[in-house]
Amino acid sequence: MEALNTYKAEKTLAEQMNERLAELKMTKAEAALKMNYSRSALSQYLNGKYGSDPTELEKKIVEFLEASGGIVEGRGQENIQAGAGILKKKVEFFESRDFVQTIGVCQACQEYMGLGIIVGKSGQGKTHALKKYAELPRVAYIECDDTMACRDLVEAIENGIGLPKGYGGTIWSRVNRIREFFNTNEGFLLIIDEADKLINKYTQKKMEILRGIFDQSNVGIVIAGEPRLETELKGNLARFANTMDFYYKKRRYCRMATKSVITKIRRKKMAEASHTTGTVAKITHIALGSGGVNADGTVIVPLAENVALKKEVVRKPYTSSTKTSDTSYEYTIKLEEDELVGTFISEMALIDEDGDVVAFSNFLAKGKDETEVTFTIEDNY
Repeated sequence: MEALNTYKAEKTLAEQMNERLAELKMTKAEAALKMNYSRSALSQYLNGKYGSDPTELEKKIVEFLEASGGIVEGRGQENIQAGAGILKKKVEFFESRDFVQTIGVCQACQEYMGLGIIVGKSGQGKTHALKKYAELPRVAYIECDDTMACRDLVEAIENGIGLPKGYGGTIWSRVNRIREFFNTNEGFLLIIDEADKLINKYTQKKMEILRGIFDQSNVGIVIAGEPRLETELKGNLARFANTMDFYYKKRRYCRMATKSVITKIRRKKMAEASHTTGTVAKITHIALGSGGVNADGTVIVPLAENVALKKEVVRKPYTSSTKTSDTSYEYTIKLEEDELVGTFISEMALIDEDGDVVAFSNFLAKGKDETEVTFTIEDNY
Protein backbone atom coordinates (compact mmCIF):
# COMPACT_ATOMS: atom_id res chain seq x y z
CA MET A 1 0.00 0.00 0.00
CA GLU A 2 1.28 3.46 -0.93
CA ALA A 3 2.59 5.36 2.07
CA LEU A 4 0.53 8.34 3.18
CA ASN A 5 2.15 11.76 3.30
CA THR A 6 2.13 13.44 6.72
CA TYR A 7 2.11 17.22 7.06
CA LYS A 8 3.82 18.36 10.27
CA ALA A 9 2.41 21.06 12.48
CA GLU A 10 5.76 22.87 12.68
CA LYS A 11 5.37 23.82 9.03
CA THR A 12 2.94 26.52 8.00
CA LEU A 13 -0.12 25.49 6.04
CA ALA A 14 1.26 27.35 3.02
CA GLU A 15 4.49 25.33 3.19
CA GLN A 16 2.53 22.10 3.47
CA MET A 17 0.40 23.02 0.47
CA ASN A 18 3.39 24.03 -1.66
CA GLU A 19 5.09 20.73 -0.87
CA ARG A 20 2.01 18.72 -1.76
CA LEU A 21 1.56 20.55 -5.07
CA ALA A 22 5.19 19.78 -5.92
CA GLU A 23 4.62 16.09 -5.10
CA LEU A 24 1.49 15.99 -7.26
CA LYS A 25 3.18 18.02 -10.04
CA MET A 26 0.11 20.25 -9.97
CA THR A 27 0.00 23.98 -10.65
CA LYS A 28 -1.66 26.47 -8.34
CA ALA A 29 -4.23 27.16 -11.03
CA GLU A 30 -5.17 23.47 -11.24
CA ALA A 31 -5.41 23.25 -7.45
CA ALA A 32 -7.60 26.36 -7.27
CA LEU A 33 -9.98 24.85 -9.82
CA LYS A 34 -10.26 21.62 -7.83
CA MET A 35 -10.81 23.63 -4.64
CA ASN A 36 -13.40 25.83 -6.36
CA TYR A 37 -11.51 28.87 -5.10
CA SER A 38 -9.97 32.00 -6.57
CA ARG A 39 -6.64 31.27 -8.24
CA SER A 40 -5.27 34.70 -7.37
CA ALA A 41 -6.27 34.33 -3.70
CA LEU A 42 -4.60 30.92 -3.45
CA SER A 43 -1.46 32.20 -5.15
CA GLN A 44 -1.25 35.19 -2.83
CA TYR A 45 -1.71 32.98 0.24
CA LEU A 46 0.95 30.48 -0.83
CA ASN A 47 3.36 33.36 -1.51
CA GLY A 48 2.71 34.93 1.88
CA LYS A 49 0.98 38.01 0.43
CA TYR A 50 -2.68 37.33 1.27
CA GLY A 51 -4.16 40.37 3.02
CA SER A 52 -7.70 39.17 3.73
CA ASP A 53 -9.17 36.88 6.38
CA PRO A 54 -7.69 33.45 5.48
CA THR A 55 -10.13 31.31 7.51
CA GLU A 56 -12.24 30.09 4.60
CA LEU A 57 -9.24 29.63 2.30
CA GLU A 58 -7.31 27.66 4.94
CA LYS A 59 -10.32 25.40 5.40
CA LYS A 60 -10.30 24.72 1.66
CA ILE A 61 -6.56 23.99 1.72
CA VAL A 62 -6.94 21.51 4.59
CA GLU A 63 -9.75 19.76 2.71
CA PHE A 64 -7.57 19.61 -0.43
CA LEU A 65 -4.60 18.15 1.45
CA GLU A 66 -6.75 15.49 3.06
CA ALA A 67 -8.55 14.60 -0.15
CA SER A 68 -5.30 14.34 -2.11
CA GLY A 69 -3.97 11.61 0.16
CA GLY A 70 -2.25 13.53 2.93
CA ILE A 71 -2.76 14.06 6.67
CA VAL A 72 -2.86 17.48 8.28
CA GLU A 73 -1.68 17.41 11.90
CA GLY A 74 -1.97 19.92 14.70
CA ARG A 75 -4.76 22.08 13.26
CA GLY A 76 -7.60 21.00 15.52
CA GLN A 77 -8.79 18.25 13.20
CA GLU A 78 -8.66 14.48 13.43
CA ASN A 79 -6.17 12.68 11.23
CA ILE A 80 -7.93 11.21 8.24
CA GLN A 81 -6.45 8.31 6.31
CA ALA A 82 -7.66 9.10 2.83
CA GLY A 83 -5.69 6.22 1.34
CA ALA A 84 -7.65 3.73 3.45
CA GLY A 85 -10.92 4.98 2.04
CA ILE A 86 -12.19 6.60 5.25
CA LEU A 87 -12.34 10.05 3.69
CA LYS A 88 -14.99 10.45 1.04
CA LYS A 89 -15.28 13.63 -0.97
CA LYS A 90 -18.75 15.09 -0.81
CA VAL A 91 -20.07 15.73 -4.30
CA GLU A 92 -22.47 18.66 -4.18
CA PHE A 93 -22.99 19.07 -7.92
CA PHE A 94 -21.88 17.63 -11.24
CA GLU A 95 -18.97 19.56 -12.70
CA SER A 96 -19.76 19.50 -16.41
CA ARG A 97 -17.35 20.78 -19.03
CA ASP A 98 -19.46 23.93 -19.36
CA PHE A 99 -19.31 24.43 -15.58
CA VAL A 100 -15.53 24.09 -15.52
CA GLN A 101 -15.11 26.41 -18.51
CA THR A 102 -17.37 29.04 -16.93
CA ILE A 103 -15.43 28.87 -13.67
CA GLY A 104 -12.21 29.12 -15.68
CA VAL A 105 -13.35 32.33 -17.39
CA CYS A 106 -14.24 33.81 -14.00
CA GLN A 107 -10.89 32.86 -12.49
CA ALA A 108 -8.95 34.28 -15.42
CA CYS A 109 -10.87 37.56 -15.39
CA GLN A 110 -10.44 37.96 -11.64
CA GLU A 111 -6.72 37.21 -11.68
CA TYR A 112 -5.83 39.23 -14.78
CA MET A 113 -8.50 41.95 -14.39
CA GLY A 114 -9.89 40.94 -17.76
CA LEU A 115 -13.23 41.23 -19.51
CA GLY A 116 -14.99 37.93 -20.17
CA ILE A 117 -18.13 37.13 -22.14
CA ILE A 118 -20.16 33.93 -21.57
CA VAL A 119 -23.01 33.14 -23.95
CA GLY A 120 -25.57 30.35 -23.65
CA LYS A 121 -29.27 29.69 -23.88
CA SER A 122 -31.52 29.63 -20.84
CA GLY A 123 -31.27 26.38 -18.87
CA GLN A 124 -27.66 25.60 -19.82
CA GLY A 125 -26.25 26.20 -16.35
CA LYS A 126 -24.71 29.69 -16.72
CA THR A 127 -26.35 31.12 -13.61
CA HIS A 128 -25.65 28.00 -11.53
CA ALA A 129 -21.92 28.17 -12.26
CA LEU A 130 -21.69 31.95 -11.86
CA LYS A 131 -23.51 31.93 -8.52
CA LYS A 132 -21.24 29.13 -7.34
CA TYR A 133 -18.18 31.21 -8.19
CA ALA A 134 -19.76 34.26 -6.54
CA GLU A 135 -19.54 32.46 -3.18
CA LEU A 136 -15.80 33.24 -3.24
CA PRO A 137 -14.28 36.34 -1.62
CA ARG A 138 -14.10 39.59 -3.61
CA VAL A 139 -16.75 38.57 -6.11
CA ALA A 140 -19.92 40.61 -6.71
CA TYR A 141 -22.80 38.97 -8.59
CA ILE A 142 -25.52 41.07 -10.27
CA GLU A 143 -28.55 39.48 -11.95
CA CYS A 144 -30.22 41.86 -14.39
CA ASP A 145 -33.80 42.09 -15.64
CA ASP A 146 -35.70 43.92 -18.36
CA THR A 147 -37.01 46.65 -16.03
CA MET A 148 -33.58 47.91 -14.95
CA ALA A 149 -32.78 51.55 -15.60
CA CYS A 150 -29.26 52.97 -15.48
CA ARG A 151 -29.72 54.04 -11.87
CA ASP A 152 -30.93 50.55 -10.95
CA LEU A 153 -27.81 48.97 -12.45
CA VAL A 154 -25.53 51.37 -10.60
CA GLU A 155 -27.39 50.74 -7.34
CA ALA A 156 -27.12 46.96 -7.81
CA ILE A 157 -23.36 47.27 -8.24
CA GLU A 158 -23.11 49.51 -5.16
CA ASN A 159 -25.02 46.92 -3.14
CA GLY A 160 -22.92 44.08 -4.53
CA ILE A 161 -19.62 45.61 -3.40
CA GLY A 162 -20.95 46.98 -0.13
CA LEU A 163 -21.06 50.69 -0.93
CA PRO A 164 -23.85 52.78 0.62
CA LYS A 165 -26.48 53.94 -1.85
CA GLY A 166 -25.56 57.23 -3.49
CA TYR A 167 -28.85 59.00 -2.99
CA GLY A 168 -28.95 62.36 -4.69
CA GLY A 169 -25.76 61.86 -6.61
CA THR A 170 -25.60 61.84 -10.38
CA ILE A 171 -25.00 58.58 -12.21
CA TRP A 172 -21.53 59.86 -13.20
CA SER A 173 -20.56 60.62 -9.59
CA ARG A 174 -21.81 57.24 -8.40
CA VAL A 175 -20.00 55.38 -11.20
CA ASN A 176 -16.87 57.34 -10.35
CA ARG A 177 -17.18 56.22 -6.72
CA ILE A 178 -17.47 52.60 -7.91
CA ARG A 179 -14.28 53.07 -9.97
CA GLU A 180 -12.46 54.47 -6.94
CA PHE A 181 -13.57 51.48 -4.87
CA PHE A 182 -12.17 48.98 -7.37
CA ASN A 183 -8.93 50.95 -7.77
CA THR A 184 -8.31 50.90 -4.02
CA ASN A 185 -9.57 47.32 -3.54
CA GLU A 186 -7.86 45.33 -6.29
CA GLY A 187 -8.63 41.68 -6.95
CA PHE A 188 -12.40 42.03 -7.33
CA LEU A 189 -14.52 40.35 -9.97
CA LEU A 190 -17.86 41.84 -11.06
CA ILE A 191 -20.26 39.31 -12.60
CA ILE A 192 -23.15 40.71 -14.66
CA ASP A 193 -25.62 37.89 -15.38
CA GLU A 194 -28.57 38.12 -17.82
CA ALA A 195 -26.76 41.07 -19.41
CA ASP A 196 -28.74 40.70 -22.63
CA LYS A 197 -31.67 42.21 -20.71
CA LEU A 198 -29.76 45.48 -20.38
CA ILE A 199 -29.91 46.04 -24.13
CA ASN A 200 -32.87 47.33 -26.14
CA LYS A 201 -33.36 48.99 -29.50
CA TYR A 202 -33.44 52.45 -27.96
CA THR A 203 -30.27 52.51 -25.88
CA GLN A 204 -27.09 50.72 -24.90
CA LYS A 205 -26.29 53.17 -22.08
CA LYS A 206 -26.27 50.48 -19.40
CA MET A 207 -23.62 48.53 -21.28
CA GLU A 208 -21.64 51.74 -21.71
CA ILE A 209 -21.71 52.18 -17.92
CA LEU A 210 -20.13 48.74 -17.56
CA ARG A 211 -17.53 49.56 -20.20
CA GLY A 212 -16.71 52.80 -18.40
CA ILE A 213 -16.20 50.95 -15.11
CA PHE A 214 -13.97 48.35 -16.74
CA ASP A 215 -11.87 50.82 -18.77
CA GLN A 216 -11.03 52.99 -15.76
CA SER A 217 -10.85 50.45 -12.90
CA ASN A 218 -8.61 47.67 -11.68
CA VAL A 219 -11.38 45.08 -11.79
CA GLY A 220 -12.26 41.97 -13.73
CA ILE A 221 -15.74 41.77 -15.27
CA VAL A 222 -17.65 38.75 -16.59
CA ILE A 223 -20.75 39.49 -18.66
CA ALA A 224 -23.12 36.58 -19.29
CA GLY A 225 -26.31 36.31 -21.29
CA GLU A 226 -28.31 34.57 -23.98
CA PRO A 227 -27.24 34.47 -27.66
CA ARG A 228 -28.80 37.89 -28.26
CA LEU A 229 -25.93 39.34 -26.21
CA GLU A 230 -23.42 37.93 -28.68
CA THR A 231 -25.37 39.41 -31.61
CA GLU A 232 -25.44 42.86 -30.01
CA LEU A 233 -21.75 42.75 -29.13
CA LYS A 234 -20.86 41.98 -32.72
CA GLY A 235 -23.10 44.77 -34.00
CA ASN A 236 -24.13 47.79 -31.96
CA LEU A 237 -21.63 47.20 -29.14
CA ALA A 238 -18.51 46.54 -31.20
CA ARG A 239 -16.48 49.01 -29.11
CA PHE A 240 -17.28 46.96 -26.03
CA ALA A 241 -16.45 43.67 -27.77
CA ASN A 242 -13.06 45.02 -28.87
CA THR A 243 -11.91 45.12 -25.22
CA MET A 244 -12.89 41.49 -24.56
CA ASP A 245 -10.16 39.20 -23.17
CA PHE A 246 -11.99 35.88 -22.62
CA TYR A 247 -14.97 34.37 -24.43
CA TYR A 248 -16.92 31.16 -23.95
CA LYS A 249 -20.03 29.97 -25.77
CA LYS A 250 -21.84 27.14 -24.00
CA ARG A 251 -22.78 24.01 -25.91
CA ARG A 252 -26.39 23.21 -26.59
CA TYR A 253 -26.13 19.75 -28.07
CA CYS A 254 -23.82 16.74 -28.09
CA ARG A 255 -24.04 13.57 -30.21
CA MET A 256 -22.55 10.15 -29.42
CA ALA A 257 -22.50 7.61 -32.27
CA THR A 258 -21.11 4.10 -32.07
CA LYS A 259 -21.05 0.79 -33.93
CA SER A 260 -22.58 -2.34 -32.38
CA VAL A 261 -22.29 -6.09 -31.99
CA ILE A 262 -25.37 -8.04 -33.10
CA THR A 263 -26.44 -10.56 -30.45
CA LYS A 264 -26.91 -14.28 -30.95
CA ILE A 265 -30.54 -13.88 -29.90
CA ARG A 266 -31.12 -11.53 -32.82
CA ARG A 267 -29.40 -13.81 -35.29
CA LYS A 268 -31.42 -16.78 -34.02
CA LYS A 269 -34.66 -14.85 -34.52
CA MET A 270 -33.63 -13.88 -38.04
CA ALA A 271 -32.80 -17.48 -38.90
CA GLU A 272 -36.15 -18.68 -37.56
CA ALA A 273 -37.98 -15.93 -39.43
CA SER A 274 -36.42 -16.87 -42.77
CA HIS A 275 -37.27 -20.54 -42.19
CA THR A 276 -40.68 -20.45 -40.51
CA THR A 277 -42.47 -17.30 -39.29
CA GLY A 278 -41.30 -14.83 -41.94
CA THR A 279 -41.28 -11.94 -39.45
CA VAL A 280 -38.69 -10.50 -37.07
CA ALA A 281 -39.58 -8.63 -33.89
CA LYS A 282 -39.36 -4.87 -34.44
CA ILE A 283 -36.86 -2.70 -32.60
CA THR A 284 -38.70 -0.42 -30.19
CA HIS A 285 -36.34 0.82 -27.45
CA ILE A 286 -32.76 1.81 -26.61
CA ALA A 287 -31.25 1.12 -23.20
CA LEU A 288 -28.29 3.01 -21.72
CA GLY A 289 -26.01 1.87 -18.91
CA SER A 290 -22.86 2.63 -16.96
CA GLY A 291 -21.19 -0.79 -17.05
CA GLY A 292 -19.32 -0.63 -20.34
CA VAL A 293 -15.86 0.11 -18.93
CA ASN A 294 -13.42 -1.53 -16.53
CA ALA A 295 -12.34 0.04 -13.24
CA ASP A 296 -9.42 1.71 -15.04
CA GLY A 297 -11.75 3.27 -17.62
CA THR A 298 -10.88 0.97 -20.52
CA VAL A 299 -13.75 -0.25 -22.69
CA ILE A 300 -15.04 -3.81 -22.15
CA VAL A 301 -15.37 -5.66 -25.45
CA PRO A 302 -19.07 -6.53 -25.93
CA LEU A 303 -19.90 -10.16 -26.71
CA ALA A 304 -22.62 -11.54 -28.98
CA GLU A 305 -23.63 -13.87 -26.14
CA ASN A 306 -24.65 -10.95 -23.90
CA VAL A 307 -28.34 -10.77 -23.04
CA ALA A 308 -28.44 -7.56 -20.97
CA LEU A 309 -26.48 -4.44 -20.10
CA LYS A 310 -24.23 -4.77 -17.07
CA LYS A 311 -25.63 -1.66 -15.33
CA GLU A 312 -28.72 -0.36 -17.12
CA VAL A 313 -29.77 3.14 -16.04
CA VAL A 314 -32.54 4.02 -18.48
CA ARG A 315 -34.66 2.43 -21.22
CA LYS A 316 -36.69 4.58 -23.60
CA PRO A 317 -38.43 4.27 -26.99
CA TYR A 318 -35.95 5.30 -29.65
CA THR A 319 -36.34 8.87 -30.89
CA SER A 320 -35.64 8.31 -34.59
CA SER A 321 -34.19 5.84 -37.08
CA THR A 322 -32.27 6.37 -40.32
CA LYS A 323 -31.39 3.98 -43.12
CA THR A 324 -27.62 4.23 -43.61
CA SER A 325 -27.16 1.47 -46.21
CA ASP A 326 -29.00 -1.48 -47.76
CA THR A 327 -28.06 -3.60 -44.74
CA SER A 328 -28.00 -1.15 -41.82
CA TYR A 329 -30.07 1.35 -39.85
CA GLU A 330 -29.11 3.83 -37.15
CA TYR A 331 -31.34 4.28 -34.10
CA THR A 332 -31.17 7.35 -31.87
CA ILE A 333 -32.24 8.13 -28.31
CA LYS A 334 -32.31 11.66 -26.90
CA LEU A 335 -31.61 12.65 -23.29
CA GLU A 336 -32.96 16.07 -22.34
CA GLU A 337 -30.84 18.64 -20.52
CA ASP A 338 -32.13 17.63 -17.07
CA GLU A 339 -32.03 13.85 -17.58
CA LEU A 340 -29.41 11.68 -15.83
CA VAL A 341 -27.19 14.66 -14.99
CA GLY A 342 -24.06 13.37 -13.27
CA THR A 343 -24.33 9.85 -14.76
CA PHE A 344 -21.42 8.41 -16.75
CA ILE A 345 -22.82 6.37 -19.64
CA SER A 346 -20.63 3.74 -21.29
CA GLU A 347 -22.92 1.06 -22.77
CA MET A 348 -25.94 0.99 -25.04
CA ALA A 349 -28.31 -1.66 -26.39
CA LEU A 350 -31.09 -1.96 -28.95
CA ILE A 351 -34.20 -3.69 -27.58
CA ASP A 352 -36.92 -5.36 -29.67
CA GLU A 353 -40.66 -5.57 -28.99
CA ASP A 354 -40.14 -8.89 -27.18
CA GLY A 355 -37.81 -7.17 -24.72
CA ASP A 356 -34.74 -8.99 -26.07
CA VAL A 357 -31.42 -7.30 -26.74
CA VAL A 358 -30.75 -6.94 -30.47
CA ALA A 359 -27.34 -5.24 -30.45
CA PHE A 360 -24.74 -4.02 -27.94
CA SER A 361 -22.19 -1.24 -27.92
CA ASN A 362 -19.63 -0.25 -25.28
CA PHE A 363 -17.64 2.99 -25.39
CA LEU A 364 -15.55 5.36 -23.25
CA ALA A 365 -17.65 6.80 -20.44
CA LYS A 366 -19.54 9.95 -21.38
CA GLY A 367 -20.46 12.18 -18.42
CA LYS A 368 -23.98 13.53 -18.85
CA ASP A 369 -24.14 17.22 -18.00
CA GLU A 370 -26.85 19.85 -18.48
CA THR A 371 -26.51 19.55 -22.26
CA GLU A 372 -29.02 17.78 -24.49
CA VAL A 373 -27.33 14.60 -25.74
CA THR A 374 -28.25 12.05 -28.41
CA PHE A 375 -26.87 8.50 -28.47
CA THR A 376 -26.89 6.65 -31.79
CA ILE A 377 -26.36 2.92 -32.30
CA GLU A 378 -26.15 1.00 -35.55
CA ASP A 379 -28.11 -2.15 -36.40
CA ASN A 380 -26.00 -3.76 -39.13
CA TYR A 381 -26.63 -7.03 -40.98
